[in-house]
Amino acid sequence: MLYRTTPAHVDAVLSRLPNARGRAKLERVLKGEVPVTLSKLESGFLKLLREEGLPVPNTNCAAGAHRVDCRWPEHRLTVELDSYRFHNSRYSWAKDRLREREARADGDEFRRYAWSDVFEDPSYMLEELRELLR
Repeated sequence: MLYRTTPAHVDAVLSRLPNARGRAKLERVLKGEVPVTLSKLESGFLKLLREEGLPVPNTNCAAGAHRVDCRWPEHRLTVELDSYRFHNSRYSWAKDRLREREARADGDEFRRYAWSDVFEDPSYMLEELRELLR
């Protein structure tokens, strides 16, 4: 995070501006109700889901104490999309494992997919998601 702004910071500002223009949409974004992508991998994943007629998840949304890339609450499924660019440090590796433990503790199935799963050979990933999202 370039400026280290968190959703809690945004919530604090919004609470002081009850009639701010765009407030409702920003709150929906923060809750993960509006699909927001933060990388080409996430955008490609959502595009592939739409092309395959699969349900689109809530994206970059709060799940437990952390935010996850994709979550289908009605299917109890969480997916993290791991690119080397954003998951190449000890810190991010540890945070990834924590998000996975939290999702599983909350009763979610949990899957990790990489660049190659989305852009090179999505067949296994799509087969798995079709089964999980039935």
